Amino acid sequence: MSNTWLGIEDKIVIVTGGNSGIGKHIVQGLRAANAQVACFDISVEDGIDPETGVLNLKVDVTDPEAVEAAVARVCSELGEVNTLVNNAGVNLPRLLVDVRGEAPQYELDTKSFDFMFNIN
Repeated sequence: MSNTWLGIEDKIVIVTGGNSGIGKHIVQGLRAANAQVACFDISVEDGIDPETGVLNLKVDVTDPEAVEAAVARVCSELGEVNTLVNNAGVNLPRLLVDVRGEAPQYELDTKSFDFMFNIN
């Protein structure tokens, strides 16, 4: 019987965007519940963190081939994945349309919108 209400003891969980903010706290909570955790983030170095036991993998979640390779590595090193926490996201501090002037203006260009949409 699991020691938490989550029932994830020894389960293998991938957390995208797990190196900061909400994702970091999700990773910490999962480790506290004795889950095996892999953190996919663009701002980590590959390897197992000696303090937390988390498998950190530098992954750009907008690159399908990189994600597939990272999942294969998790399966190889930890075993079959039980759960995905799809937490990665970005927020570009701009308005889609600025209506404060006489004529509305787009502040968020198509490239920036696509970047944000593809991650979130």
